Amino acid sequence: MQACSALYDREELIAVCKRILEHLSGKSNLELLLDKDLEIEDEELLQIIESLQNNKPLQYVLGYEWFANLKLKVNQHVLIPRPETEELTQLVISYLKKKEESPLRLLDIGTGSGAIPILIKKEVPNVSMYALDINEHALEVASENAQYHQTAIQFIYGDILNKNLSLEQTFDVIISNPPYISTEEKETMHQRVLLNEPALALFVTINDPLQFYKAILQFSQKHINKGGRLFLEINSLHGQSIKALFESRQYSCEIQKDMYQNDRFAIVKYLKE
Repeated sequence: MQACSALYDREELIAVCKRILEHLSGKSNLELLLDKDLEIEDEELLQIIESLQNNKPLQYVLGYEWFANLKLKVNQHVLIPRPETEELTQLVISYLKKKEESPLRLLDIGTGSGAIPILIKKEVPNVSMYALDINEHALEVASENAQYHQTAIQFIYGDILNKNLSLEQTFDVIISNPPYISTEEKETMHQRVLLNEPALALFVTINDPLQFYKAILQFSQKHINKGGRLFLEINSLHGQSIKALFESRQYSCEIQKDMYQNDRFAIVKYLKE
């Protein structure tokens, strides 16, 4: 893997090597440590290295990523699930497991690979799970992942920025990891992300970092049930602005930090009677 040393720092390179060995051998990291006679097919390894040298993310090269204990198909049509989004999902799961009412109806806005609703449905099977996305190719990937994990999820094609978007259902919980990166922040991002992951799922479309939160707020006012909750992943730069936005419209909003101690989650409650 010396050929990829210029693309990753030392810790990243070690992690990449482990992932590749696990993928090619079908063995866990512990099994690899105990296997003194491991043999790897050179041709497939060389193909992986070549793709990495072309700045393609390892997850797209392998065709999957792990999200908690779920193996999910990923490709250029969906974002690679991040640890922070797994944290968001676990917050939702913890909330649901404390609720006595059942069944609850949930909606994931901008579902991408379907990581959020699939994990929720696996952990809390009695919820009714819906997932919306504007990208038809992403919905195809999400549907494949849901079928693979035998989770019943209703996928919906729709644009949250469409002010006329209206669904028949109302929801007890709305979840979203919407696009929240401004164009100015592109300069700080790795080319591997910019060249491969879908810009539609990363960046706001106008010069307004709250663009999607405003749209989710408007949508929720028609589609959230009394006492309902919104669980949103946010840009750490705009936590207080997002809090102020929701609290101006009959909501309470708590900003929580992620594992890196950055403002990352907005937990919103609908207060209207």
